[in-house]
Parts: sequence; C-alpha cells; structure tokens
Amino acid sequence: MDHYDAIIVGAGPAGGQCARELALRGKTVLLIDRAKDFLENNYSSGGGPLQMMEEFAIPSSTVGTYWNRLAISSTSTQANWEADVAFGPVLDFDKLRAFLAEETVKQGGEVRLSCSYQSHALSNGFVQVRLKDLATQEIFPVKTKVLVDATGSERKVLLKNAYDKNQAMAVTGIEYHLNVSPSAYAQFAQSMHFFLGHQWMPQGYGWIFAMAPNRLKVGVIRYFQNKQYLPYDPSYRHYLDKLLALCGESEEGDIIDKHGKTIYYTKGQKEKRHAGPVIAIGDAISSINPLGCEGIRHALVSGRMGGEEIIRFLNQDIVNFEDYDKRMSHYFGRKWLYSKYIIEHLVTSRKDSFVDRVVNSFRLLSNQDIIDIIFHYRFFPFFKAYLTYPFHRLKNRYLK
Repeated sequence: MDHYDAIIVGAGPAGGQCARELALRGKTVLLIDRAKDFLENNYSSGGGPLQMMEEFAIPSSTVGTYWNRLAISSTSTQANWEADVAFGPVLDFDKLRAFLAEETVKQGGEVRLSCSYQSHALSNGFVQVRLKDLATQEIFPVKTKVLVDATGSERKVLLKNAYDKNQAMAVTGIEYHLNVSPSAYAQFAQSMHFFLGHQWMPQGYGWIFAMAPNRLKVGVIRYFQNKQYLPYDPSYRHYLDKLLALCGESEEGDIIDKHGKTIYYTKGQKEKRHAGPVIAIGDAISSINPLGCEGIRHALVSGRMGGEEIIRFLNQDIVNFEDYDKRMSHYFGRKWLYSKYIIEHLVTSRKDSFVDRVVNSFRLLSNQDIIDIIFHYRFFPFFKAYLTYPFHRLKNRYLK
C-alpha cells in the first residue's frame, strides 16, 4: 500500500497550491482529481489583481491577457476606469491548474488525474483512503498522515456529502468562451466589463472579459439560485444572448467552450474546517468572496495556509489544526460579511433605479478606489461616493 504525508483531493487552485507548498518542503504528497485533463471543468472567469502574480510566483504563461480597463454598466448608465499600466491578469484557469500540478511533480510530488475519492477511515494514527481509477474502475487503498478536502462546494471528504445546501447561498454561473472578429474584440481588449441591473441579469450580473487576442469570456451569474426575489426569465441563455449581441455577429461554431458551476456559500464561513487529521481548503470552506465571486486568489491563500499548517503538523510542532482555523477566520474577518451584505442588497433590489444610482456613484471613484473596493473589500470610498453623489449631481446642474 502506498503511503504519503498528505493526500489532496481536488486539483483546483487551492489543492494545487497546497500540494505545491508541501512538495517544496520535501513532504510526500499525492494530488488527485476526477478530471482526465485540466481542460475539463475550466470554470473560472480568471480575473484578479496584479499583486497575486508576484505573491504566488505565478508565471505569465498562465495569463490569457492583462487588463487595464474596467467598466461597470447598469440598465441606464456606465462607469469606466482606465490606466496606462495593467490592473491585473485574466488567467487561463486550465493553465494555472496545470502549472501548480507541474510544480508539485517537479518537487517530487505525485499527481493522478482520472482518479476519485471514495471513502476514508482513521486507523492506528493514519488515514486509510480508498481511491478509484476512473479509467480502469479499479478501487485501491492508500495511506496518509493528513487528508485534504479540496473538492470545492461538493465538500466530499470532510463532511462526507452531509453538507446542508439548503442553508447555503447558492450561486450559479455559466460562461462561454468565443472567438470574435478583430473589430468586436477591440471594444473589450484588455478590459473587464461587468453588467448589473434588471436588463442584464436580475438577481445577479453578467460580464465580458478579454481572454486572449480575438477571444472573449462572456458569462452570467445568479445569486440565491433557490429563491426568487425578482421576476426573471429562468433561462440563462436569455441573458447570455444579450451579452453575446454586444460581441458582434457570431455563429454557434464561434463558441469554443461552455461551462457552468453552482457554488454553495456558507454565510459567515461557519462550516467545519478540520476534524482530526482531515482539513478542508478553498471553496470547501467558502473561501470565495461573495461580492464578485472572486475565488482564485482566496483559494490560493487557503491552499498556502493549509500547507503551512500541515507542515507544522507533520513536523509535530502542533497536534491539531486549530491554528489553521484561527488564521482563516482572521483572513476572512468582517470583509466577507460586509461583501455578502452589499451584494445581497444590490442584486435583490426591486428598484432598478437603485442599481443605476450605485453605478453613477462609482463614477466618482478613482482607479485606486475601485481596485480597493472590488479586490480588497475596503468599502469606505464606495459609501462616501454613494452618499455624496446627490450633492455632486446638484452641483453639476448648478454649474450648468
């Protein structure tokens, strides 16, 4: 029976970063994933701030493009920001996952695709794990000192599928990748464009991101999937078609990929994060921020923190993962709570004019202000702009 210091179930950003951290420190690690290759489950819009590239030593080879333009549209208005230098990258999700897996292997770790977790049990200070080779259907046992749940919202390992999804905020997104003409691409080149308001996606938002030359990411997301706070067409394609129309004439063959995912976000991140030698990371602990569903950066953070605490555990510096729990709670802090409150209030408002006013108030924000809001969850500039917007509007009318 093969024996490891750690087995990580799920090769997304959290699992890949955790495996990378452990392999770099000389620990024997096995990273598994159900996918047969990293092109499967390519579900991430991939946008993020520039600092994440240096913070996690992510190479430019994983970047589809860099963005230096940001736009937020509502039903009746639009706010824009632009800079001479890049605000951040739009990552190729499959290339990022492949990079993290390759880094793990380079440092002596092992990666197995087409492999699924079946069950586990504690035995004599170790975790006995049953895995399944999806190519041969063979079920085989392995042994590990630490088992890591990086299965995302499925939470298959730590909670053993006992997660109550009815108590979570369900968020469902669908994204298309499509080839477009050079003239259509020029409208969105080096940009991230968000669409709020009832016209674009009631109870959610849409987006068009530059992905690579003459290629765009077009998607929509709906919050509170199991509830209806606003009237909306149940078909996601109805709203996707509105965004696709902005990308110029296209044929069905121009759409090169379609993918979707439902994330179950636990309000307040109150789900269990560890039990004995089993810990959870990434979306399995609701690391995604609810404001704009930015997930990659926070998954990488949880993977790194989890890896650091596993190393301490393996070195017998700690006997449990209480410190990991505290570190993640500190990282989330009140920012996730405020983010959830703001997005809930925004997307469930029955007054489309309220969304228009929010976007109009955004126009008072500087480049740094908007980056601080959407990536660092510092909301004071937003509240200041929202409250003072009526006075700016009156002032402009008076000056005219």
